[in-house]
This record gives sequence, C-alpha cells and structure tokens, in this order.
Amino acid sequence: MARDGGISGQGLTPRAVVEVVNDTMAGPMVWGQSDCCCAAAAAFRCLWGVDPMAGWPAYRGRVGAM
Repeated sequence: MARDGGISGQGLTPRAVVEVVNDTMAGPMVWGQSDCCCAAAAAFRCLWGVDPMAGWPAYRGRVGAM
C-alpha cells in the first residue's frame, strides 16, 4: 500500500497508470476534459485515490488552465 492510503500496492502497475492517462487524452483535446492537467490529475487519482482537481472551478481554455 502506498503512503497516505494510496492503492499502488494493490496490483496497480505503471502500465495501468499510463492507460489511465491515455484514456483521459483519447480523442480530441478539450480544455478541462482531456488536456495535460486532466491527465496528470487522473494519474494522481489512480495512484492515491484522491482527485487533486476536486473543488477547482471548471475551465475551458488555456488561460483558465493556468
């Protein structure tokens, strides 16, 4: 089990994390849905069970993502 209640010790592999990122970024790039911030947050959520973007306001453009 990973520190702070993560799930990495429960069969989670690097390949599974990459699949989560690929699934997030599949299809056209849409700010706030399938961009690099969302992919990183999905990987973090997969590893630690916490959504780092929860509570952040939705964004729809480059400026909002910054």
